[in-house]
Amino acid sequence: MAALLDVYKPELWAQETLMQLFPTLKFAGLVHRDFDAQVQSVGDVVNTRMPHTMVATNVDPDSFVSVKPTADNVEVRLDQWKQVVYEIGDKEASMTIRDLQSDFAKPAAEALGGAYEDAIVGLYSDVGNITGIAGTTPATISALGTDIQEKFNTLNVAETDRSVVLGPKAHNKYNQVFYQDYVSGSPAQQTEGQLTRKFGMSYTNSNRLARHVTGIAGTVTCSSNQAASVLNAGSIVAGTLAVTGMTANAKKGDIITLDHGAVLGVCSYNVTADTAHSASAATLPIFPALRAAVVSTQSVTIIASHDVNIAFAKNAFALVTRPLKVPNAPGASVYTASIGNITIRASVWYEAKDLRTYVRIDSLFGVKTLDPRKAIRVLG
Repeated sequence: MAALLDVYKPELWAQETLMQLFPTLKFAGLVHRDFDAQVQSVGDVVNTRMPHTMVATNVDPDSFVSVKPTADNVEVRLDQWKQVVYEIGDKEASMTIRDLQSDFAKPAAEALGGAYEDAIVGLYSDVGNITGIAGTTPATISALGTDIQEKFNTLNVAETDRSVVLGPKAHNKYNQVFYQDYVSGSPAQQTEGQLTRKFGMSYTNSNRLARHVTGIAGTVTCSSNQAASVLNAGSIVAGTLAVTGMTANAKKGDIITLDHGAVLGVCSYNVTADTAHSASAATLPIFPALRAAVVSTQSVTIIASHDVNIAFAKNAFALVTRPLKVPNAPGASVYTASIGNITIRASVWYEAKDLRTYVRIDSLFGVKTLDPRKAIRVLG
């Protein structure tokens, strides 16, 4: 009898769903996750923390200077409220806990995990650092590994917590390239398809990574002389670029490159918002701001449509969850549970009109790009 009663407790469904949730997370499982016990509602804006970067200085015994570590507040809107609702009849109530896990908790966890994954994947459009060739799936050790490592190093990204998430095509090529890697590979890769660490980076795959279809088109050039922006050390600065020659509207996530000559070489810039062209001219919002001055008629190269793979440091992106309210009305059967900085709510209620018991699992969350400089779009 106790087992039957447990089925109707929201604690069971919250805890079991969370236990099943984490194995389903791919991209979302590797990013910075932030949780606070303060109850929030959909649409609320909360703060998460972006860790402070320290700088080593020369030792001067006559001049002692210390730094108090801080973390910058970053606002995140909790605009994602997702749910899974299912019903339990007398037959389901008599199932063993193992059956309940496989028939209810696991599918619910997969659905919520997919919602987290889709939200995080959508942040790819904030990333303008690139490696690889648009339209060509990375298929070599260099394209899948050492080129990404070199790009991380060029960007001065810390060597800890580097991850690479590959889409289906790149995932397939990875297995073909590394399946006989007896030095750093493992039987799990050959039997289960688990991706092993390479070149100081953790690898996983996600079937939800997007294909970016480039909007901007035409023979595009800078429309005027434009100065470089002054970048303070450690600052995140966006800017604009006035162009002409556009024959189609730019889309958020489009990438352009500019050749800045011998000192900087070719630099990539991400278009940060959909931008319409007027009489072939437009002012593109870009990130980062111009790293060097450009002159009128300087050519702008458009990166073509491509499959998206993402390499990133953990603190490049954030998944932020907050608990939803537990009502105190008489007879309310609601419970929230949190593990690994993710929280969900379970509600159980009975509907007399159809003699069924219902379970709702819901989650309130938001996602945010904390620092696009710490992420790379691996073109495919």
